[in-house]
Amino acid sequence: MAKINGTSFLIVVDGGAIAHSTSASISIDMDTVDVSSKDSAGVQELIAGQRSATVDFEALVDFGAQGITDSGGTAMKGLDDLFTVFNNRSAINWQLSTGSFDGSPKFTGSGLITSLSMDAPMEDVTTFSGSIAVTGAVSFSES
Repeated sequence: MAKINGTSFLIVVDGGAIAHSTSASISIDMDTVDVSSKDSAGVQELIAGQRSATVDFEALVDFGAQGITDSGGTAMKGLDDLFTVFNNRSAINWQLSTGSFDGSPKFTGSGLITSLSMDAPMEDVTTFSGSIAVTGAVSFSES
């Protein structure tokens, strides 16, 4: 059984990884359409409906992340960069991947940043979280 350390996963937004990421997730859903009738003998019958997906992330706040790169040379994006995208209502390209972004399994797609939230508790680290609503299909590749 393969085991992957979650630390390996990063979310990239328009070519820049979310800086100081602490969590990344994707949720892919499919609606169902009830096609039950009197001929269904009291058993619900369903067909596939629309698919949707959401990409969620959490990270440490770094307002100076733009312009820095990680050890692999990937550009980084912080809360201020993502807020600008959100505020401009701009569509983005996103990628959720492990390791090298050119040769590892990855999910990709387009979307809109639909939420950003910052938490600054007393005597603790300041963090932020956000969600990307996927527009169109999610793609998956193993290379």
